[in-house]
Amino acid sequence: MRNRGSIINHKTVLKIMDSLGLKSLTRGKKYVSYKGDMNKAAPNLFKQDFTAEKPCLKWATDVTELRLRIEKFTSRRS
Repeated sequence: MRNRGSIINHKTVLKIMDSLGLKSLTRGKKYVSYKGDMNKAAPNLFKQDFTAEKPCLKWATDVTELRLRIEKFTSRRS
């Protein structure tokens, strides 16, 4: 409508389209993950031995990224 010289609010356009039973067709965005350089894995200092003489002496974490539909979900466990 702007191309034809009419200035009209987008909400008004939505109401008119709804009353006429019209719907716009849009494509969903395609998921694109980061494809840059991958970091090297950190050295395995614990060698799967997580026992410690005192509390809070050894800390470890795991960061997992999952794709759920369109959103990204990052899970951090410690």
